[in-house]
Amino acid sequence: MSLAAGAVDMAIRKVRAKAMFAILVAAVSCTSVLGQADSPPRSDAAPYELKGDRLGSSLVEFKTRHSESFCSDAAPEKFSNDDASLKAVRERTVAGLIECRIAPATVATVAVPFLSFSFVDGRLYQISCHFQQKSHAVVWMALRDKYGEPPFIDKKEVQNLFGATFSTRSYAWNNNVSSIYLVERNCFRSPCSDSDLETSFLAYSHKSLAEDAEGRRPKVKSDL
Repeated sequence: MSLAAGAVDMAIRKVRAKAMFAILVAAVSCTSVLGQADSPPRSDAAPYELKGDRLGSSLVEFKTRHSESFCSDAAPEKFSNDDASLKAVRERTVAGLIECRIAPATVATVAVPFLSFSFVDGRLYQISCHFQQKSHAVVWMALRDKYGEPPFIDKKEVQNLFGATFSTRSYAWNNNVSSIYLVERNCFRSPCSDSDLETSFLAYSHKSLAEDAEGRRPKVKSDL
């Protein structure tokens, strides 16, 4: 991949990341759209966890539990595909932002290319993954069975590059400190590629740590 292509790819990823973060924050603070009042979050609620990895836990603990994982602080080249993206990975590490991955992995028996674990100052603030949209219902039912009906449901229409319309749903569960967000199609802003429309997205997010991480991301200087 050329440097120019790499820069374009990073720009697209940043736009999607900002859109995703805004939706996550909105989901945490929203009231129910199901016509029923939400029960107030428990003040003693523990952060959500996925398969034993709890939001807020330490990077040291994670590496101890997962010897098969690889992380951007020790192997930045595995998180980049050119010089520009490698530089960005190293800048995030300096800012206290580290990503680890386990590949391959499963969520609710559904195969995912990898599970991503994001840390800020050594504490886990987000767990996320992408998987085939055709398996969305399996993950959705597993989350509903474990956490109950979600207090946040959003349905909207999105389009592909040719203007064809597709419906997609987003769901969120939240407690006082964290949230779980599931989106049926990985399309946050139309038009979207076919690959995004055929991909679902799942994220577990620690509210305060995610906000801290967002503020730590290196800012891109405008050259316009």
